[in-house]
Amino acid sequence: MPICRNSLPDCKNMHTDPEFHYENTQINRMKTMTTMHPWIPILTLAILIAIEGPALAQGAKIEQAADKSVSVTTPVYTAHIDPKGNLTELSVKGTPFGTQKFVTNPSARVPTPFENVSINVTNQMVAVRSGNARTEWTFGEDVIDVETEGFPFEFLLDPSAKLAITRVGSASLEKYGGGGVTGIVLANDLCVMASADGKPYLFHVHLRRFFPNIYSNGSGKPGVKTHFSLRLGAPADVNQFISEVQSVPVGDSMEPLNAGGNQGKGVIHFAKGVPIQFQTKQSNRGGKESGPLEYRWAVYDYYIWGLPALAVFPADPQVEASHRIAEEKRTISIPPNGEAVETWNLPEQKPGFYYQILTVWKDGQKISETPYTPFLVDLPHYVPVTTRPADFDAFWDAQEKLLKDTPFNPQLKRLTPEDAPAQLWELTGDMPDGKKLLGLIEIPAGWDGKNALLTATIQTGYDATLKAIAEGKWESKAKMLTLTHLLPEGAGFKRWTSATDNNLLENVQHWLRAVDYLKSRPDVKPGSIRLNGASRGGPLVLITAARRAKDIAGASAHVHTSCGISRTDKPYSGWGMPNSHNPKNVEQVAKLAEMAAYVDPVNHAEYIVCPIVFGYGISDFGLSPPEGIEAAYILTKSPWKRISRDAGGHVYSDGMKQIQKDLDDHLGTQSVEGDQKRILTEH
Repeated sequence: MPICRNSLPDCKNMHTDPEFHYENTQINRMKTMTTMHPWIPILTLAILIAIEGPALAQGAKIEQAADKSVSVTTPVYTAHIDPKGNLTELSVKGTPFGTQKFVTNPSARVPTPFENVSINVTNQMVAVRSGNARTEWTFGEDVIDVETEGFPFEFLLDPSAKLAITRVGSASLEKYGGGGVTGIVLANDLCVMASADGKPYLFHVHLRRFFPNIYSNGSGKPGVKTHFSLRLGAPADVNQFISEVQSVPVGDSMEPLNAGGNQGKGVIHFAKGVPIQFQTKQSNRGGKESGPLEYRWAVYDYYIWGLPALAVFPADPQVEASHRIAEEKRTISIPPNGEAVETWNLPEQKPGFYYQILTVWKDGQKISETPYTPFLVDLPHYVPVTTRPADFDAFWDAQEKLLKDTPFNPQLKRLTPEDAPAQLWELTGDMPDGKKLLGLIEIPAGWDGKNALLTATIQTGYDATLKAIAEGKWESKAKMLTLTHLLPEGAGFKRWTSATDNNLLENVQHWLRAVDYLKSRPDVKPGSIRLNGASRGGPLVLITAARRAKDIAGASAHVHTSCGISRTDKPYSGWGMPNSHNPKNVEQVAKLAEMAAYVDPVNHAEYIVCPIVFGYGISDFGLSPPEGIEAAYILTKSPWKRISRDAGGHVYSDGMKQIQKDLDDHLGTQSVEGDQKRILTEH
């Protein structure tokens, strides 16, 4: 109920308002008591002021001018919103934080302002709207609640702002370009921290642009509804001035890899005889010494799913230790406004793949870490591991007999009009397991008959083509007769019942059958078939090139899955594992290896002789582990082969595009432009 703030003896109108009945009754009693205790009114007023005072102080003073602009003042910060809805000032204790533009494209050189902007003030909220675009600012004493949607919301940080606070330390606003930022330290060493639902809310910083991380990490498009709070004015502590730790190699050499046909970039490689060294750097941007920090450096020869061997085998220290190549701890302090530079040396190692990490600890808490950084040692002398069983050839002889004994009975259905210059046909045929092979055959106008191409798609891609045909929107993109095979079960490779009953083998059988069909066509020149695949299609390319060596003119496969899937010393953990497979479980690993050895592309690689290109990302641990792809490349007997080893993950890199062009030039034919990119997008 409202309380009258006039002096109690002169308070009027309380008896006429029902809401004041209780207070009126109490005050009448007080009047009676004052004749006996004259100090009671003074004490009562003091109590009322004590109760009401903090509530009044917790709010923000909000004033709206005649031009609709808004000024906000609290003991902690000041803010101003102009008549166009732009936040033109936000300062904490007199120190600027930044600005925010209510425009359609805030990062453009000349942003486009919204039209018909309305600015309404309701209690502590200032609502800025134009059509479906809006930002609602709710101002408290030291907290600003923000809800926005309909346009890319971002702050432009003031040039005086010092640094970004991240989940693992701090980072420069001038150089840092990444997500995981939880706050900003201003020039006066006060912070602006972001949160939502009681947890840190992540922002992305790029060249002093400060915007929600969901815009850049793929979880939400710019303009999606976003809600967060900013707490302003807390002093930065010592840890927030300590930067993220950075790690760089010293003296790495890529020359031997380039000489071997490599087109990739950014892979760390220590050639034979080159000292294996890493240098770490960490800054303290504050005015106080960091205090003791514990550095823990470790190197492993095994890394999967973003987890080193320590996490893969936590219950077996002996197994973990067998993959830990080195471990070292140091205690250091970083001086005020200074930097700690440490050099870490690894003894000479055998050729292979390795991973290093540095974590930084303070008072028992991890405050920073480098990513798990992959690097290669003397790769030209790396010796691949194969797991080919003794009955490998007999197994495949039996598979070939199954295909031979099962008539294909191909059926073709034309999907394009008879007079269309380019033809599209739907192909169906019988498989040994009673299922059907399904694919689309595209014959471009003016095809010269020199080459045919086998590639793959999944259900969404297949359906999209049929929809385009039905709507009259289909356009031919093929450069040669192209059979696009619909992968059974989406080539998930998760069904592993036995060595003869699994989805990877089923897909391989389909591709072998598809090659047999293509070479049976009178319009396809013998030995002219090309193979194209990536990701889950990669193992199909390799095994088909091995099993149909005389029929394949060239093969292209990048970021292949399943290479090394039958290893037990370094259990595979990528695309194509059985459901609920646990690489920590020795029994499960052994069972998968026994079944998968017959379809592990590494075990087929030595039978490949056609011109071929490979590609992998050195950080593609979770989908296509790079060590197995490198093994297949080395074992391939092709006189002409190229590879792109890249620093990234599961992508179609510039290096991969270049070697694809090199293969086209070598064969004198052009494959489907962008086909690898299409495959990776679908898959």
